[in-house]
Amino acid sequence: EVQEIIEYKEWSIKNKTGIGKFMELKGKVLPSICIEGDVVFPSIIPQYEELIDEMMARAKSPELAEKLRAARDKGFEFDKVTENLAKAGAGQNTRNDS
Repeated sequence: EVQEIIEYKEWSIKNKTGIGKFMELKGKVLPSICIEGDVVFPSIIPQYEELIDEMMARAKSPELAEKLRAARDKGFEFDKVTENLAKAGAGQNTRNDS
């Protein structure tokens, strides 16, 4: 599963830490998705396949790229959206410190 092989983080732009991270990553619009420090999806939420393709392009090893490819080939399980969001920690890793 993708959640097992990536590190996912959110930052709130309602505090100094989040604003600092947004500026550090050179974000210009919200939402923005960065992969390995690159703003890859400014102002859009990509399709599952697009997101995985960009992650594969930036994978640090052929093994990781292959795991991502396998996840892409399996496809997104729409009937498990809530479960997948919980696994990814969506909203739980938002940094609120300032």
